[in-house]
Amino acid sequence: MRFDDCKPLVQRFYFAEASRSLHVEKIMQCFYRSTSTLSRISDYLLQHVDAPCDE
Repeated sequence: MRFDDCKPLVQRFYFAEASRSLHVEKIMQCFYRSTSTLSRISDYLLQHVDAPCDE
């Protein structure tokens, strides 16, 4: 996600009346933390799941 891609998110979540740069930065931080968490969970599952989930 690029910085410019966040501007519509800022407006959508009603941050438009405040400093856009600060809110875009907060959204980017949240996005980074979320994707990092998902990556760690994915890595953990791939290391600890022995059998595929085919049913």
